[in-house]
Formats: sequence, C-alpha cells, structure tokens
Amino acid sequence: MDITLIQSQLKTFGFWATLHDLGYRGLNRVLLFETLRAIWISYENLNKEFLEAPPQFVGRFLTRPEIAALARDPQSHVSEEFAQLALAKDDHCYAIFEGDTLASFGWYSQKPTLYRPGLALHFDPSCVYMYHGFTFSQYRGLRLHAVGMSRALKEYTDRGCKGLVSVVLSNNLASLRSCYRMGYKDFGSLRVIGLFDHLWTFSSRGCKAQQFFLNPVVE
Repeated sequence: MDITLIQSQLKTFGFWATLHDLGYRGLNRVLLFETLRAIWISYENLNKEFLEAPPQFVGRFLTRPEIAALARDPQSHVSEEFAQLALAKDDHCYAIFEGDTLASFGWYSQKPTLYRPGLALHFDPSCVYMYHGFTFSQYRGLRLHAVGMSRALKEYTDRGCKGLVSVVLSNNLASLRSCYRMGYKDFGSLRVIGLFDHLWTFSSRGCKAQQFFLNPVVE
C-alpha cells in the first residue's frame, strides 16, 4: 500500500482502523479472508438529510430496457450475465439521474442473492438486500449512492418492507462510515475463508438470530 494512502487513512480513520486494513490486505496475499459487517436500516432510523439532493438529480427504478442498456456500458461494471440473473429473480435497480445522464445506481433484492461465485447470501425476505452500488466517477463525492439508498428505502417501506440489509467488508472504512452516517446499524458479521478451491463460511450469533447467512450455491 502506498505510504501516502496509509498516512491519509491514519488521519481520517485512526491507528487501529488503519492497522486492521493493513492486516486484512496482508492476510489476503496468502488466502481469501473476508470479514463482512452485516448492517441494516429502517426508514424510522434513516438520517432524513440523505433524502435530499441538488435539484438537477432525480431518482427512480430503471426499466428493463434501461437495465439492458446499462449492461452494455463497460463503465457500469454490470455485465449482461449479471443483469439477466438479477432480472430473473425480480431484483430492481434504483438509479439517480442528472437529466438523461445516469449518475449512480444500486441493486435491491428480496430473494437469496449471489455474493461471490459459489456463495449466495440468504436473509429475511421481509427486508430488502441492497447490493452492487456504483457511482460514475464524475459524480463521486456528491453522496448520490447514499441518496439513492435512502430514496429506495422509502419506496420499499411504503410497500410494507421492514428495511434494508447489506454487507460491507470490515476494512472498507469509507463505505462503513458513509453507511453509519445514514443510520445503518451493525447486527452481526459473516466470515469467508477460501483456500485450495474450498470455501468456509461462519456467521455470528447476531446473524444467525436474523437468519442472515451465506450458503453454497447448488448447481
């Protein structure tokens, strides 16, 4: 890791968080090791300031033709296979636009969702799983991803859902800070260890209580 980046992390997140990130990166040079913070948010706990955005930005769910176009854009990091799998289980994509230009988006599901090849995330279907958020480079720094999540949360709450659940890597310090500012709370953790083409998963007590776990995908 670049020394300038380390200094920046120390200044922003402190010594222990930076040490955690360095240890995490070092361990992953040897094997796959992921600790995921399991987080959730209800509309009641949402910091409502994240519903607001400059007036030129509007949010809505994408149509199927728009999702097909998104999958053809190499800058979106959404492949056609990804889009087809998401649509096949009736997942939705909530997006923020500036005029006709797509600025940011995130995916939402109420069914078990592929976390990585070979593993699917399972959760309470009365909640909505938020995954694969992305903001185009020219729009980063405007909190549009948080705005999109907040507005999607309101839409799903109006439909009777309890709230959003998600996972964030424990060393993704900036994303965790952003989520906590919105009002997300930890309820447990998941761990993935991979070595020699084998994967092992572990769930904390909090995740088990919420039926939130990773399971091998049955081919």
